[in-house]
Amino acid sequence: TSYKEFLRNNAKREYIEIFQSHTKKLLDISLEFLSSDMA
Repeated sequence: TSYKEFLRNNAKREYIEIFQSHTKKLLDISLEFLSSDMA
């Protein structure tokens, strides 16, 4: 069972990392849009 838990935690962490990088990209893009709108 510990191996399954390890796999599950690994997948969860991978998913979180992917989610965070996507969120950061979206934030960067929206910030660029905002700054270009104000310029």
